[in-house]
Amino acid sequence: MSLRSFSRLSAALLLLAACEDGPTQPVEQDLAPELALDQLAAEANSAGDADAADAFSAGAYAVRLGLQPTEIAVQIAGETIRYYALVAGFVRTLPNDERVLARTLVAWTPDRRPEAVLQVSLLTDAGSFGFPARLSTDVDPRGRARGTWADLVRQIRWVATEGSATISLEGTGAPCTHPGPAALSCLTARYDVRVDGVFHVLLRRDGVATDLSRRLEIATSASGVAGVVIGQLD
Repeated sequence: MSLRSFSRLSAALLLLAACEDGPTQPVEQDLAPELALDQLAAEANSAGDADAADAFSAGAYAVRLGLQPTEIAVQIAGETIRYYALVAGFVRTLPNDERVLARTLVAWTPDRRPEAVLQVSLLTDAGSFGFPARLSTDVDPRGRARGTWADLVRQIRWVATEGSATISLEGTGAPCTHPGPAALSCLTARYDVRVDGVFHVLLRRDGVATDLSRRLEIATSASGVAGVVIGQLD
């Protein structure tokens, strides 16, 4: 998969997944995070933020597959909050023809309507946060991480400016129940997740300037987080 085609494929997967047979979990549990992630992806796309649009679209696709999310503890400004989490992994081809696993952690508060969503994206097991990271357009974005914390109540977006993250594949399992396009391999998976970042308010959704006077430390550490691997690395 080329860099330019990644966003288009994500959108196509979402469209095809929406046409699949009924959900595997109660509608009340499925639609809230799915719709929240879809809205975040649309907002990021309209703001020209390809990294965030790809990440939220991938997360929405993982939710549509009917996976049971993993409960994790997220520390935000020293307070521990319960989140539900999934990891979406998509095999991607870099310009040098190397195939890598682009992985995205999406986690949301377990409210009937999520009040906040955390997103972290990497193309390698570990990376350093920076903004803008440009994972979707840089020639070699390995070793970099992109993070967003969306406060859906106040409609504020925080972006990770420093710190580190790890999203490593622990192993794969059975084929996905609703894999979407038959031509794509889809396996359930488990991931090890570590996040320790400093986030600042994004002043404009279509810009890259942040409010350095508003600082938020976000961290989490969890093993066995549910997810998927879409595509084949070999």
